[in-house]
Amino acid sequence: MGRSRRAPAPRLTRGFLVAATLGALTAGCARSSSAILVLPSRSTVVTVPTASPTVAPSRTAAPAGLPSTAEPNGVATAPSTTTTVVTTAVNTSAVPSSTNAPPRAAPRAKAPVLCGVSFVGDSLGAGLDRNGLAAALDRVGCLLVWKDAYGGMPIGVGATLLEGARHAPSNVVLVMLGFHNARSEVGRDLFPGRIDAVVTAAHGRLVVWPMPASTDDCSAGYQRALARADDELRAATLRWPNLLLVDYPAFLAPHPEYSEHRCPHLLPFGYAAVNGWLAGEVRRLVDLRGP
Repeated sequence: MGRSRRAPAPRLTRGFLVAATLGALTAGCARSSSAILVLPSRSTVVTVPTASPTVAPSRTAAPAGLPSTAEPNGVATAPSTTTTVVTTAVNTSAVPSSTNAPPRAAPRAKAPVLCGVSFVGDSLGAGLDRNGLAAALDRVGCLLVWKDAYGGMPIGVGATLLEGARHAPSNVVLVMLGFHNARSEVGRDLFPGRIDAVVTAAHGRLVVWPMPASTDDCSAGYQRALARADDELRAATLRWPNLLLVDYPAFLAPHPEYSEHRCPHLLPFGYAAVNGWLAGEVRRLVDLRGP
């Protein structure tokens, strides 16, 4: 007998290998969470992660944006997705700190209160006016908007003149009255009523009234009359809250050199010195009282 010929081994074609591999993948899906895919054209082994099998209707569409992997046997697997978290480091040194914040600007100084002055006076007032009262007021930020002063002016006349100038644009009335006819006014108890007339004519404006003072050459009777006039001015402040007194006797007492030796008048430089002091007192009282 002749030797039998062995049938030739079948050729492993590319199509055959692909079919065999897919069959192995289908059979092992239910038992393994991963499958080994062998590509005949390359020697690289690729591990394909798969999700746990999910039973779903056949040919169910995958979620939007993901390719469908539905299989004919109704088992669908969706490719796994990876979430990437990006952490951004913050440079805290670049963030302004409250402790490094620039200091706040200092609050602005309070604006001074407007100071417009109406002035009425007798011979002492006329001496102040001649020797720079307006300039002294201007240096402290006050404006002399109306004035009337002359020698021998009675207090009642001063009240009448002030009433006639009630529309002057002032918020302060400066009064230098009480020197003329002081003995007769005080002796007949007329002085309190004269004070009331002047303050009434101010119509609510601030009234600054220097208390009358005598020089060394004045008579004792005149000095007593002025001292009593000062007491009655102090009593009037209880009736009139807008009446503020300044202590002219205390200012004048240390300066006998100011006297003209013609009671109670002063030399020009004495009037100038009184103007500087008096303007400062007006400014202080205006700021103290406010608008």
